[in-house]
Order: sequence, then structure tokens, then C-alpha cells
Amino acid sequence: MGAGFPLWRDSVPSNADSTLWELSDELAANLSSWQEDFDYNYDPVTGWPSMESLSRHFQKAVSLKERVELELPSNAVELDYWQTIVDGKEEPFPPHT
Repeated sequence: MGAGFPLWRDSVPSNADSTLWELSDELAANLSSWQEDFDYNYDPVTGWPSMESLSRHFQKAVSLKERVELELPSNAVELDYWQTIVDGKEEPFPPHT
């Protein structure tokens, strides 16, 4: 089961659904797709199946953060990316382009 929409507000204790954000339908769908990728491919014990999976997901996170900043310019947007385990081993953050 998925964890829901991948954006949080400090004032909301759990993640909210996409309707609580003033985002374009396209960005909301992209964020949901990114979350589904995590739900499907990230194992809570062993992490990502490969460095390629981690890198792909992290790159998408950086891109989505930039898009959220553009659509919500009056909000502070922080990327809290913690999913860096690959095949049971903690890995450094992949470089982003």
C-alpha cells in the first residue's frame, strides 16, 4: 500500500493528498507517479535494487522540487531525501545534474 502524496506541510502531521496543494494537474500526477515508483521499488530493509534505481529516483526528486518551487513560489520547499540504501547498504547521495 502506498504512503500517499509525497508533500508535507509543517502544520499538517501526516502527508496530505494532492487536493490540498495548489499544483497543476500535471505536476500533481508526476509527484504521485514518483511516490508510486518509491512504493513499488524501495524495500524498507534492503532499499533500492540498484544504484541506477536510486540515482533515477533522486534525479527525479530534484527535478520535482524545482517544479514545486516554481508553482508555489511563496512557500519554502525542502527536499528531505533519505532513501539511500541500495541492496542493504547505505550509499552516498548520487550527484544531480
